[in-house]
Amino acid sequence: MPDFHEIAVEIQGLANESASDAIRKKYTKQLFNITGRNVILYYSAWQQKCGNNLPVEINDLDMSGFMSVIHGLDKSKGVDLILHTPGGSLDATDAIGKYLKKVFDNDIRVIVPHLAMSGGMLLSFAAKEILMGSHSSLGPTDPLVFGLPAHGVVNEFNRAMNDVQNDPRTIEVWKHIIVKYSPALIGECQNAIAWSDEIATCWLKEGMFAEGDPLESGKIIENIVKEFWDHNKTKSHGRHFMIDQCRALELKVTPLEENETLQDAVLSVHHACIYALGGNNPNIIKMIENHLGKTHVMVMQIN
Repeated sequence: MPDFHEIAVEIQGLANESASDAIRKKYTKQLFNITGRNVILYYSAWQQKCGNNLPVEINDLDMSGFMSVIHGLDKSKGVDLILHTPGGSLDATDAIGKYLKKVFDNDIRVIVPHLAMSGGMLLSFAAKEILMGSHSSLGPTDPLVFGLPAHGVVNEFNRAMNDVQNDPRTIEVWKHIIVKYSPALIGECQNAIAWSDEIATCWLKEGMFAEGDPLESGKIIENIVKEFWDHNKTKSHGRHFMIDQCRALELKVTPLEENETLQDAVLSVHHACIYALGGNNPNIIKMIENHLGKTHVMVMQIN
């Protein structure tokens, strides 16, 4: 398996502007040849290009990209969705997940070479199986409402209510903080949290836990959702749930290390994608691509 440096050397060895694209597509096609399953990459440059207020998150514009790269695929082969994303809009994540599930008749396998955070983690719950390496992580979700983290808003509001009830003198401290939260905002945040819970529960029932005892599966799903959604447990929106933690929760996660050939192919694709989103292509902030080489990129002028 070529590592990131070797991928870079190979790309730089091709004397044309599309070298990066050619190498990435070569390894993506190799992955398809190994699995026999459709391959779709969904990669964001949020790590390379953070702090520029760019739309690197999951959003409604992504649907056009997915529609484009899915068109013409043999849907009966299912799909391996390779995710590298910080998450994003709950609305968009819900729509994309439903679309993929319908088009591929729930035959979705999600591969996480490095990070699928927040909405990316939620999207992985649409799969019947998740493939992760020992270095890979999922991250807890926290829906954004008007740009604010829903769990954070609700937790802070509840803390204020409890403090004031226990000691009315604290109202002088809290009133300057809570004034920024309207009743409508609290309600919207509570609805967003409930909706994301519903999406996760529904997708897990329809995919990973479609077979087996419904009662036992229901208990497992309830525990999974509780662990990933309870911010009193996760502590931080950026917390990393690595493979051992995910498997302990009984998510259907398969280690990439179990199949060296598959692992090499996946990581070669990953390294090539990271290279493509780096300094070599300074204005590319997101990429959706299939194994046939059809690519949808989002380009923004970065000053």
